[in-house]
Amino acid sequence: MQLMTGIIRIDFDGIIIDYKVDYNITGKVFNSHPLIFDLPPNGQKLILGNNQEEIRNHIKVFQNLIPIILPIGIQNQDTFLSNGLNTIYNSINAQLKETGIDLNTLYQIAEENSLAYYVHASYSNPNDFPKDFHKIWTSKMGLINDRYADIKAGDLRFLGYHYPQFGFKIIPLIIPFIKQSSIKKIAYEMLAKVITKESYNYLKEELQTCKDGQALGGIFIALSKHQLKDVTIQQTLIDIYNSDIQLDEDAKAKLMEALKHYPNHETAKIGIELLSGQNLHTSEQTSKILLSMGYSAKKIADLMLPRLQSTDSKESQIAFSILSSSDKFKRYLPNNNKLLNLFARALEVNQNLKIASSMPDLIQYQYNTATSLQIVRFLSIHHPVIIKGFLLLIKKLLDDSRFNTKPFYSKKAKKIFIDLLNKEELYIVEKAFDILKIIGKNEKNRKFIDLFLKHLDLNKNSYKNLYAMKAINHILPVVKFNNRIINPYKVALESEDYNYRATALRGLRYSNDHSLKRSLDYFKDDPSSSVRAAANILFEEPKKAYKSSLWSRLKTYAYILFKYKGRVPTQKEFVKDYFEKEFGWIKPENKAKKYKVK
Repeated sequence: MQLMTGIIRIDFDGIIIDYKVDYNITGKVFNSHPLIFDLPPNGQKLILGNNQEEIRNHIKVFQNLIPIILPIGIQNQDTFLSNGLNTIYNSINAQLKETGIDLNTLYQIAEENSLAYYVHASYSNPNDFPKDFHKIWTSKMGLINDRYADIKAGDLRFLGYHYPQFGFKIIPLIIPFIKQSSIKKIAYEMLAKVITKESYNYLKEELQTCKDGQALGGIFIALSKHQLKDVTIQQTLIDIYNSDIQLDEDAKAKLMEALKHYPNHETAKIGIELLSGQNLHTSEQTSKILLSMGYSAKKIADLMLPRLQSTDSKESQIAFSILSSSDKFKRYLPNNNKLLNLFARALEVNQNLKIASSMPDLIQYQYNTATSLQIVRFLSIHHPVIIKGFLLLIKKLLDDSRFNTKPFYSKKAKKIFIDLLNKEELYIVEKAFDILKIIGKNEKNRKFIDLFLKHLDLNKNSYKNLYAMKAINHILPVVKFNNRIINPYKVALESEDYNYRATALRGLRYSNDHSLKRSLDYFKDDPSSSVRAAANILFEEPKKAYKSSLWSRLKTYAYILFKYKGRVPTQKEFVKDYFEKEFGWIKPENKAKKYKVK
């Protein structure tokens, strides 16, 4: 059979890429090659631009898909990627005309172990497509070349997201060749990108025949994008749920996505069953869907509230999560005093810190000063998990602008946080540092630097040292640099642990000692990429929120006058010395431009 060569031209977001392809009359591809890869690296970069790595990946993915694309394209010349394949279509059409071969019989001369054979066979009787294709697939499955079964998830997502009109035509033909359930699920999901009657009919048929519990999840989500009104689909979904098919939890959540089009008793019944399950994702999604259908928030709350006290960790977490997910539950929540006690009990019994992420949304409706004071009191309970949970809650509240956190800045609260720095449990120490560094930064308080330095013991290789150094670095942008940092950070730079070296360099960036910074230049060749990155920005002017006080400015003026021994410095000398003393080093090339020094 004669081998032909042609060009496939594809537009990748405005970048035109040509593929040289060797193929035969059936569309079977023997070789494909992106011509841009023949250019030197600089030439490729010039064409592909800043996102060249991402576009290069797209180019390679499309290259892998060409053996599947070409035979299907032959059968769909009017509507199927016609611009990109136009040259090849013309050459194949000319060959078909010359040999007198009809498209409907083209599959008869295709090799039976090639994808082209099955594609052309599926179109031999287009009125029965895709039923006819499935017949051929079933009878000839053993002849499929193994390489066509190795369809990658990335290839399918590429089709779905970047070429949905193209993917909609090709994915139904690919699905029978996919062996892995997880990949087949993605293939079905990608059909949600194009909503047409043809895709709806295909998905409806697949819903009837697919017995793969994981892959069904993809059908459910794709169908959910259609305006479902056919009651037979709801019944099929219910039958699948009640059948012996083992749906995974993700598929159950997606089943509810499809059932939401049928807001009736049957759907609600399945929803309540899923709410009562043990999977957080499924229960959360089901709750949202039931609420969107108009299902009673009180009924869901009545189901969840008792589970807040459950001794089962999963049940408890699901209840906390669902009740915090919508303000429709707020009128059914207990008061904050009871919520905090339930939180403490759940921490003690279930040892599950994840429930802390739900607490801000639960207590927001009745939050006041008394709430924050009560939260601090729980830190006095001698139970490590309760302390961890409430420290985590306090940090979340400090990071959340909805809450008045002033009570956490009181002397009493600070003393409790500082005392926790001496605990043996590292998680408690870490969260105490996290809270104190937020308070220190917000207060622009240099005393916190001294506090954290007291907890540095670099004779020990302890995470506590890193927590302290990171806390110091967190405050440095808003306070004047404390030179007491330099010596311990020099010791940290000698550590074999790259985390110490990188953290020390990030802190020393705020120093005004430029000879020190120059002496650290060799860290640009450090084996660790984190250390190299920190070394490379040592001389970049950090963004500082620090503003000098009147007393600080007076001391700077005195320093400058003393430096010039009573002589009045020139404007250039004064500006240079003032900004170096107050704000750190300024790049020479930026001095005149930024401060208009002539």
